[in-house]
Amino acid sequence: QSTWETSFVRFLVRTKKVVVLKKQVKLIRQDLAKKMNKLLNKHTILLLMVVLTFPLTCGQTTTVSPTTPYVKPDPMKESLRLKTYLLDGYNTIEPDVDNRPVEVELRVELRQLINLDMKARQLTTLLWLFVSWNDAQLAWNTTDPHNEVDYFSVDRMILDPNKIWYPDLSVVEDISGAQDYPSYWYTKLYVHSSGRVEWNMPMRLDSACFPQTISFPFDAQVCNITFVSWQFDEKIMNLTIVKGNETANVMGNGAWDIRRFTPTADSLEFRNNNFAYIRYTLLISRYSILQLFNIVLPAVLLNLLAFFGFFLPLESGDKMGLQMNVMLSVIVFQMVVADVVPRDGTTIPYLIWYYFVVLALLTESCILSVLVLMFNNRGPDADRPSPALRFIVLRVMACCLCVKVPKKDKDEKDKKSQKYAMTNGFTNGLQVEHVEQSEEIKVYKKSFGMVRDILNHLKSEEDSSAIQEEWRLVALTMDRFFMWVYFILVVGLTVFLLLMAYLDAEAVINAMETDLNSKQ
Repeated sequence: QSTWETSFVRFLVRTKKVVVLKKQVKLIRQDLAKKMNKLLNKHTILLLMVVLTFPLTCGQTTTVSPTTPYVKPDPMKESLRLKTYLLDGYNTIEPDVDNRPVEVELRVELRQLINLDMKARQLTTLLWLFVSWNDAQLAWNTTDPHNEVDYFSVDRMILDPNKIWYPDLSVVEDISGAQDYPSYWYTKLYVHSSGRVEWNMPMRLDSACFPQTISFPFDAQVCNITFVSWQFDEKIMNLTIVKGNETANVMGNGAWDIRRFTPTADSLEFRNNNFAYIRYTLLISRYSILQLFNIVLPAVLLNLLAFFGFFLPLESGDKMGLQMNVMLSVIVFQMVVADVVPRDGTTIPYLIWYYFVVLALLTESCILSVLVLMFNNRGPDADRPSPALRFIVLRVMACCLCVKVPKKDKDEKDKKSQKYAMTNGFTNGLQVEHVEQSEEIKVYKKSFGMVRDILNHLKSEEDSSAIQEEWRLVALTMDRFFMWVYFILVVGLTVFLLLMAYLDAEAVINAMETDLNSKQ
């Protein structure tokens, strides 16, 4: 056989085998189909029996097949559905009161004392407000998932304040409208499933404060921040204090020391209705070290300069000039301080009294310097000091002030008197004894007359210089006396006024702390 014939025979054999295999596969499939039909008929009967008997064993409750997976609701869709459910028919005008007022809990924390403008009587603070209350209209179910009507998977949500009822808290001392501050309105509310609403917000508040200026710069101020509802009385809404550390997060202020920030609750009567309010009392005291260096210390130094002006010699022409320059400096400085010291028409601060006393003392020192210079510059024609003045000034005051007063030598004074008496007696004797005077005697008489005139002139000059020396000693003694009087008055009044200001401020602080402790 040829090659192609052999290949053809092989092809025929293979084709026959394929046909046989296809027939066998078809027979196997038919056999398997018959067996599966028999099995399905048996299991169908069993499955129907299980389905019919299962509700009876489970209390006739329909359950989801265990093979069905649980699908978690979309939080966004769930929140929108909950908002629609809660706000549908919600009353935003007044709260849901069931014979009981709504208990609004308030806690205020002082975050920062921004400024206290003493002239404008305005207190600027940054507060953190924490307000919470219960609203039955905002409660929903989170425990029973089978109740598809009021069940929601979220346990809290956020709402705008204008969507629901909220307490209309206002500050009595507000002078700028804190409600205009953006964070007051645009802070959201947290609503819990139990119906509890929490409203936390910051507030920059400008409130009225009436400072006490009498103790400046050692003053302590008391400012009140009162929260009250203008529409709802105690029958509808009641305010409750939530106590805590109100100054835990406060930022320091370089000018004031925050002593207390304490709340007290009470009610006020207005138009025959009682309104609950919570008043926070802010007690602050000034850091006075800066004011002492800027205001008090320059006045003390000017007084010290005026005191050392008394040490200048009486003959110096700069004594009055120094006193006048110091007085003018105090006047100019007082005008500058007037812009710093708070203005109050009812009381005068101790610092203003101090500057007034300083100016009065400087004026007194100028007047006394004029008086001393007048005594020191008495001319030769001046009369001698009176005996009373010599006794008081040259004996008593000079002894007390340790001023050396030179004592005159009595022997020298007697010798001068005898010399002048002998000269006068000799010239007079010439006129008596010699009635008939010769030319020589006339010459002698004329010479002695000239000597007498010279001696009388010298005597008058000595008397004038002695009188001037007495007046100079009187001026020196009085200058020293006025110097120590000025020093004692300056030191005493400075210590007295500053001590009174400090004690008055401490008395205010102690009284307010005692009052606040008694109310708690």
